[in-house]
Amino acid sequence: MQERWLVYYNDKASSDELDGYDVLVFNADSYPETANLPDSTLKLAYISMGEVNKSSPLLGTLSAKTLIQPHDHWDSYLVDIRQPEWYNTLLFTVIPEIKSKGFNGLMLDTLDSPLYLENKDSVQYKGMRDAAIYMVRAIHHHYPELKLMVNRGFDILPEVADSIDMILAESTLSHTDLPTGASMLNTSEAYQHYLKKLNQIRELNPSIKVYSLDYWDMNDVKGVKYLYKTQRSHGLVPYVTTPDLTEIHHESKASFIAPSVEESPRYA
Repeated sequence: MQERWLVYYNDKASSDELDGYDVLVFNADSYPETANLPDSTLKLAYISMGEVNKSSPLLGTLSAKTLIQPHDHWDSYLVDIRQPEWYNTLLFTVIPEIKSKGFNGLMLDTLDSPLYLENKDSVQYKGMRDAAIYMVRAIHHHYPELKLMVNRGFDILPEVADSIDMILAESTLSHTDLPTGASMLNTSEAYQHYLKKLNQIRELNPSIKVYSLDYWDMNDVKGVKYLYKTQRSHGLVPYVTTPDLTEIHHESKASFIAPSVEESPRYA
């Protein structure tokens, strides 16, 4: 039986809707009841490593040194991951609280943000990359019982491959245009570039599982089917949904059928 997973940032789903999924990623502040799910189900809590949402209660506890600047596209602040304040907040406040809620793993998101800052200005933001690597390794060291999934962060994955269990390959086959909200396929070259990076990591640590997350118009049955089939054909565990991540979109049985060329969506 093929593995199934989902990302769901809401608390409305019933146990029946969640039944049959092997891996669940939730917002630790608002999530469904999971007491009736099998003990083998992985319940991962979302953690933003390189950003803080403007509505987060953490915002009032962090200094100006840690909060760098507002994000250009999201309702958040970029974080200086090099600051001991941020390290201590995540390691010894946020994660213990998550553990107390019964989560058995973490999904580490927004690691691309500190990497972007150092690439943008290697003088002002020198050490962001090293700090990101150190942080992931530190989480594994302090909480070896928690399963770790890293979203993207392709540039540091070789250095943390021995400290994580899963990779989330978000928006590798498709992407969403922020101004219009339209989803479209990445170019074939871009997708192959991501696959090459993922295969290199799997060679370093063959036990790592790779999960894909693509956003699409769920009324486009042929497009959804194509995304599932393509990602699965490359050894990824796929989930296709909409960008707001507040609804569960179950995979149709039809998506197991290989699409014809005519059924394939257009590339960007």
